[in-house]
Amino acid sequence: MLQATELDRSDRVPVLAATRDAPEVSAVADWLTERGLLRTGFEQLVEGFCHRLRAIDVPVWRAFVSADTLHPRIRGMGCSWREDQGLRSDVYIHRLNPPDAYLKSPFKRMLDRGLNDLRVRLNGSEPIEFPLLDELRTQGVTDYLAQRTWFGLDGENDRKTGVMSSWATTRPEGFSERDIAILSHLMPRLALALQARLGHDISINLLDAYVGSEAGRRILDGEIRRGMLDVISAVIFIADLRGFTAIADRSERDVLVDMLNDYFDCAVPVIVEHGGHVLKFLGDGLLATF
Repeated sequence: MLQATELDRSDRVPVLAATRDAPEVSAVADWLTERGLLRTGFEQLVEGFCHRLRAIDVPVWRAFVSADTLHPRIRGMGCSWREDQGLRSDVYIHRLNPPDAYLKSPFKRMLDRGLNDLRVRLNGSEPIEFPLLDELRTQGVTDYLAQRTWFGLDGENDRKTGVMSSWATTRPEGFSERDIAILSHLMPRLALALQARLGHDISINLLDAYVGSEAGRRILDGEIRRGMLDVISAVIFIADLRGFTAIADRSERDVLVDMLNDYFDCAVPVIVEHGGHVLKFLGDGLLATF
């Protein structure tokens, strides 16, 4: 069976040092810095990065990048790119039990063992322990590299948040030492650019959830000074469940929470669809404006 191996960084130091100062690599690093300062979107960053890797002869055929976010329903988001298909994005919903595909993935192996990178050469015929890589090999992939780039706080690695990425090539000899050195050098810069946008999106998600999208937008625009006041014309909408107190007294906690989630899943989309803004959830009720 093919084995996944962690990269040995000690014997790649000379290659990394010679690669990181190459003009074509510096140009991609500068582009990532510029895009990060402008808080470019997640999908545009990943797609632009893949095209630039190809332009400097890093033979990426498939790429995948994902990161966690803070959202009441969404655990994280990810983007996959393929040379023949372009970009595809996805969101991951909070679940009590992770999907089977994740449990059998290289990413799960990395997190379980505390690995920062994992490489699997696929140009043989031996069985593969990861179903995803077995599928990629049938599509002509010869080499697979997964990386974990950590975030932190106050100068310390938190070992909780960050970016997961993977890179696959169909080149017969797989990734070269130069290719891996370039990915190792540029991936932290991509993660930093992604973090700039993720932080902004997380702020929007939290403000939308707790003060409403309209108020949240104005807060992010800087309208947070104490005593600021504005008068608007609006219709105030208040919804409340009839008999909720009696239902709460005789219902189990989890059943009650599921019922409230179903109720708000029905009410909130209709309000938003008609131009309303949900300002606050009040137990079994909600407050919105139009």
